[in-house]
Amino acid sequence: MKGTWTAPIQIFILSSFASFLSFSCSENTNSSSDSGVPSKIEDLPIAHTMSMPQLSASVDVVVDNRGFPHIYASEIHDALVVQGYLMAKDRMAQMEFMRRAIE
Repeated sequence: MKGTWTAPIQIFILSSFASFLSFSCSENTNSSSDSGVPSKIEDLPIAHTMSMPQLSASVDVVVDNRGFPHIYASEIHDALVVQGYLMAKDRMAQMEFMRRAIE
């Protein structure tokens, strides 16, 4: 009898996760032009610009109010390069803290 419930539990977890994603990633049909919230990426203020020689096209990164970056790129390679850069930049403080904690 060991392991007989694992398949139904996995199916339940996966279906719950899929339904969560479908609700959380749905498009907002309400127009928010009067609330002051930008509705297009072009309406957002530019906080920082930089260029990377590895990129073949322009890549936009929007950081939301929770600190999560959202990457908009026309090529998957460009998106992955920028994602790697952002992850490395965020990990530098963690690695420095760990290095000092070991000393």
